[in-house]
Amino acid sequence: GYGSPDGRYGGGYYGPAYGNGVNDGYEKGREDARDRDAYDPLRHKWYREGDHDYKSEYGPRQQYENVYREGFKEGYERGYREWAYRR
Repeated sequence: GYGSPDGRYGGGYYGPAYGNGVNDGYEKGREDARDRDAYDPLRHKWYREGDHDYKSEYGPRQQYENVYREGFKEGYERGYREWAYRR
């Protein structure tokens, strides 16, 4: 995976939501760049729903969704940028 195993990113604790979002966003960003699709993280179902890999022990679903989306956008941007340069 792309994220840190202990759930720490940028000095703050986000738990699994951020890491899951970063990993998923990175995957989708790479796919879009590889397929030469336009840059658009918001089109993806995982971003829109925001609860991919959510478990109740992670806390409130809405909080998970918000943090997941932050991570997704960051991962998507990195994945898209890295793969766009490979063309």
